[in-house]
Amino acid sequence: MIQMEEKEDIAPLCPHCETEIRRVWFQRIPGIAGKRYLYYCASCRKTLGVSPTFNEVVHASAPSFEWTAIPDAVSYTLQVDKNITFRSADKHEYDVVGTNTYTLPDALYDGAWVWRVAAVDAAGNISLWSQIRFVTVDTSP
Repeated sequence: MIQMEEKEDIAPLCPHCETEIRRVWFQRIPGIAGKRYLYYCASCRKTLGVSPTFNEVVHASAPSFEWTAIPDAVSYTLQVDKNITFRSADKHEYDVVGTNTYTLPDALYDGAWVWRVAAVDAAGNISLWSQIRFVTVDTSP
């Protein structure tokens, strides 16, 4: 079992420039999919962002997802589900090759959803799952 430990006394490193992340900049990206944000390192200005943001409400039944690119990743596995265990009949799983963004080809019905992503390298090694994120689909006018 992997032990989890909260650390408030260190700063994470940017995966691009490897400097400590003390500040993150963001820009709102307009579009029909609801509020979307681009997050990036204040030092090197490269993308760090995850979108939809935590608990974001999106107004598209097939939302777009974006996550932090992992060096050496050749693909990612994206899972979206109604249940935090990712074992329900509503689970959707997608292989995403060559990019850290993905627009779902399938419509999700309105309500709360959870999502996570794992990176896969050229040798087929799979990373741990990302933090679970929440998104709400609301297609009502």
